[in-house]
Amino acid sequence: MIIKKLSINNLQLIKFAQVDFSQINIICGKNLDNLNAGGNGSGKTTLILRALLFCLYGFVEEGLTLKNLIRLDEKECIVKAEIQINNDILTIIRKIPSELQIFLGNNEIVANTATLKQQFINEHLGDINFFRQYRIGDSKGINVLDLGIISLRKTLMSFIESYFIEIRTRLLAQKSERERYSIEKRLYKHFLSIKRKGILGIGLNQLINTKKDLQNEINNSRKTISKVEGEISAMTRIIEYKNTEIKKAEKGICPILKIDCQKIGNQMSQADKNILSQEIEQMNNKIEQLKESIEGDKDYLLNLEEQFQIADNKIEKARQKLLRLESAFQFQNYKYTKTDILLYDEAIKVLDNFSAQYIKEWLSSLAIIMNHLLSKINISIEFSSDKDFLRVYDNNQLLKYDQLSTGQKSFLAVIFRFSILMHQNQTGLIILDDSLNNLDIFNFQNLIEILQTLPFQAILVYQNYKSDNPNIKLITIERKNNESRIYGQNI
Repeated sequence: MIIKKLSINNLQLIKFAQVDFSQINIICGKNLDNLNAGGNGSGKTTLILRALLFCLYGFVEEGLTLKNLIRLDEKECIVKAEIQINNDILTIIRKIPSELQIFLGNNEIVANTATLKQQFINEHLGDINFFRQYRIGDSKGINVLDLGIISLRKTLMSFIESYFIEIRTRLLAQKSERERYSIEKRLYKHFLSIKRKGILGIGLNQLINTKKDLQNEINNSRKTISKVEGEISAMTRIIEYKNTEIKKAEKGICPILKIDCQKIGNQMSQADKNILSQEIEQMNNKIEQLKESIEGDKDYLLNLEEQFQIADNKIEKARQKLLRLESAFQFQNYKYTKTDILLYDEAIKVLDNFSAQYIKEWLSSLAIIMNHLLSKINISIEFSSDKDFLRVYDNNQLLKYDQLSTGQKSFLAVIFRFSILMHQNQTGLIILDDSLNNLDIFNFQNLIEILQTLPFQAILVYQNYKSDNPNIKLITIERKNNESRIYGQNI
């Protein structure tokens, strides 16, 4: 990525600025509101870091908020960056209040959410952590060398191990599968018959249908028995009623003397009595017939219930057999032998040995790049497998990192960033803010000469630098009356 142009409206002290960047850009500042401050507070960091990180990633440094970025007494802030990616121009416009527009060439990138738009930016420019760690050098940025040997080792390993983690994860998964489905763990040893499973399934369905038919027949039989029992009960009540009528006709009870009295009984002729007696006899005969028929129905019902229970038992047994057979089919994958497992063990060991060797070679190639770039200041480094991990030689004298001068550390940190990007086949933008303050003019010039040979666009902050080199663009940001303005070559 190469930043071609940056346009700013109402960002902190910058009311308006539009800067076209060259391949190598050097920025210095003047603070006319405080002559004792030199270039501090002029707006250099606002121009090259706050504006750019806000535009690309919506990033606001710790201690600030989006509201803090808006120029005093203004209501909105706009930053626009035009970035060259291969042969395309990516234009990003970000505003406060929140608004984000992206164009690739003349085509606007449309997405439902700002998150999706940010994902598009990250895919083309990399995520903000990598950007801040390897494309930016400033006092608040991340310098892996200063974090210590453990962090340095971990960071460098992260570039390499990702190549092997996926392969190793797949190998472990395959090994785990073979351990799980080892023949040694197979509990069901017999041949698994799909045909037998199918026959059991058909038989089970037939038994279920038979059980349903029996249940329907049982229900019908119970209804028949219940109906006949209802008829018997009704006839029995009628007979009782008729017998009561006959008794009432034979005698009554005197309400005064409380004794039987023929005179006050219901009057009924002998002929009527005979008719009632005949009807009672007929009903008794009918009841006997119904009782005989219901006994047969009850025997039939009992037989049906026995058949139902037998069918239910058979269904349960068939289900258990089918369930056991279906459970046994899981063992059809239990086919791996100890040899299969050992093969994957060996594959993982080979991968680990290879990755260790690869890491060693990777670090060696990184050291070659760094040493080539460091040769101008007679410093060289090497990565080792011991606890020091990074060894530094100053004119062939072995030094610990902590023994280096502040300027050497700064130079080494810059070269480290260049080397990592080159090793990852990445080019494009490098921003160095306060990280160059410790370099004297001689080493700064060495850095410029190195940059001119590398495929990077550099934006460097260095006070009072003067040069007639047409390949270097000098940009001055001047603060006056609490407003920062940009001056330079063809701004």
